[in-house]
Amino acid sequence: MTIRTLLILAAPLIGIVSCNNGAPPSGFLGTDSALLKANKNLPFQRSWKNPEADFSKYPKVAVIPMRTEYLRALGHGLNAASVRNFGNMHRDDSEELAAYATSGFQKTIEGSTTKTAFITAKASKKNGMLVLETALVEAVPGRPSAQILNFFIPFSMLLNRPSVAIEGRVRDALSGETLFVFADRENPELSILDARKFTYYATQEREVDRWAIQLQQLLEGDGGKLMKDPLFIQPINWSARSKEWDTLVPTNLCGALRFHG
Repeated sequence: MTIRTLLILAAPLIGIVSCNNGAPPSGFLGTDSALLKANKNLPFQRSWKNPEADFSKYPKVAVIPMRTEYLRALGHGLNAASVRNFGNMHRDDSEELAAYATSGFQKTIEGSTTKTAFITAKASKKNGMLVLETALVEAVPGRPSAQILNFFIPFSMLLNRPSVAIEGRVRDALSGETLFVFADRENPELSILDARKFTYYATQEREVDRWAIQLQQLLEGDGGKLMKDPLFIQPINWSARSKEWDTLVPTNLCGALRFHG
């Protein structure tokens, strides 16, 4: 069978796995979820920004630890059969991923030129401060075995489709008014070779890294230059960590195969 024939046969599968319809509302945003809609000017699947909000007027950002009680179970089929779905493994993995995101959001926002950020379980009512609240609503582990199998059976990598989804809001600390809400679900790009796909959660960390940068840019008021998501096909992606992230925060020491192999 020629490469051309393989590509023709795989084209429908590639089209299916490249689709990302977003995650259903988890309930975390409450009535604010009704505000969500597609906005091509923002790198989130659904979002809403108060047109009168001026984030440049807020020098401080309180980052609330990412919540995990809205996390969806892995369900049925291949996801449920994951080796990370035994006992409390998936819950523990998700808690670690949420902690990684909380720390990353704080450090990245702190790295801006106009904001100071800190992590707190409960934000006080202060003038000139924003509150960032987020929830991890989906964390589907990768399938390293499918990635390895791809060396022997072409397109087995299409079975390796980890995903991560979050919901979040930004509000005024003093008034409690919601200024921005967003919901986003991401899969890794289709790649012939991607170092992170040989682990269970490293691709999800890459998506968290991008969200951190996008939120930093948004809160700086630089809405016209937000970092966009890459094309859904990246033939080669050999970086162990995202280049953008390495310039902002130290390497995370998660260890363990489930995150970094």
